[in-house]
Amino acid sequence: MADPITLAAVSKLLCDVARSAGEGLATGFVNSLTNNSSSIVQQTKEQAEWIQAQSGYLKRREEREKLALGFQYQELQLQQQDLEDRRELARLQRELMRELHAKTIEVKLTEIQTIWDLENWFSKLSRQETEDILRKGQQQYRLLVLASPPKISRSCPESFHDELETDIQNDVKEFLHQYYPLNPQTGNFSPCPVKFYGDYFKEPIFDTQVEQLYKLLAPVPTVVLYSQVRDYKVNFHVGYWELCDDKVSLLPMQAWNWKQAWQKLKEAGVDNDESLLIIRQIIVMVHKLLAAFTADLYYLYIDATASYEPRLFQLKGEFDQEWFPQELVRDYIEMLREVQQQQREVYEAELERLTRIERLREVQQRQRQEEEERKRKRREEEEKRKRKRREEEEDWPIQMDPQWWSGE
Repeated sequence: MADPITLAAVSKLLCDVARSAGEGLATGFVNSLTNNSSSIVQQTKEQAEWIQAQSGYLKRREEREKLALGFQYQELQLQQQDLEDRRELARLQRELMRELHAKTIEVKLTEIQTIWDLENWFSKLSRQETEDILRKGQQQYRLLVLASPPKISRSCPESFHDELETDIQNDVKEFLHQYYPLNPQTGNFSPCPVKFYGDYFKEPIFDTQVEQLYKLLAPVPTVVLYSQVRDYKVNFHVGYWELCDDKVSLLPMQAWNWKQAWQKLKEAGVDNDESLLIIRQIIVMVHKLLAAFTADLYYLYIDATASYEPRLFQLKGEFDQEWFPQELVRDYIEMLREVQQQQREVYEAELERLTRIERLREVQQRQRQEEEERKRKRREEEEKRKRKRREEEEDWPIQMDPQWWSGE
């Protein structure tokens, strides 16, 4: 095996490339989802069911805060209750989002034949799988992740041609199935469901095909991973769109010189087969890291309750290989923490706004009740005065009887 200095050098070659990709993804998601995803989140917030649930949560939160003041030893328990409460809200949010776009998907299903006939390239896809993706999007709100077979140059080593595509399909599928499950075995709500297809594309794709695919799958939030491996370098690409997007966002990464890394391993005494195996494992691991990072970014940005905890925070061990740059994983995690903090600040500001609105409503309701009470009392007093006048009027003739007045 190579010495630590050589492995560190190999890691750094990749780290500089992938760090810029993470920053680009984070910025791209901010721009795309702030402008577009906010609309679907806002639509959800306007639903009567959401407003009622949010109002109930605010009342329970206020009660917990009062309890925390009186019983400090219960603070952690109350915090856990609050988190569970918000996760229930998140579950409701996903269901409302699914309902809002079920009709959009239904329209797309009716248009699929017309769209299919527009592009010859669609014949290389599975029509049945495409319709299945759309229909399942009606049943569950989830992120779709598609991985294309890598485009591998003829001059690349034979093991790249024989193994790399299968490695990407199997390893990324297993990784996402374990950590971003559609239906957890416990039966609990999955906060980050991801459906992965590693064999949807029958051949390598590039930007044009991703843009064409958007015409078919626009109603389904989607991430597409694709790459090109040449005789000395590999290019990683990410394409994605969200609900309400009107175009695809494409993010190319700076090329990684795998040949240079391979040469460093060879110079350090690592045999050729093992060196190529490490290079393949690095390429696969980058696919896994990008899939995890984009999934966590997506679910952070659409979460209106700030309760989502990125899975990558607990997955450092999955990337704990001496030839893989750990500082890169830490950088990605730090970017997610920054986004998470931003979301929490936005959420707290929103809660404060809603709390003020709720208290204003309570004040107004109290004022209305007090005004109604004053009106009721005035009516009662007026009714008393009327009864008294009637009684006096009924007694008036007796009081004016001359005989009674004269004392006779």
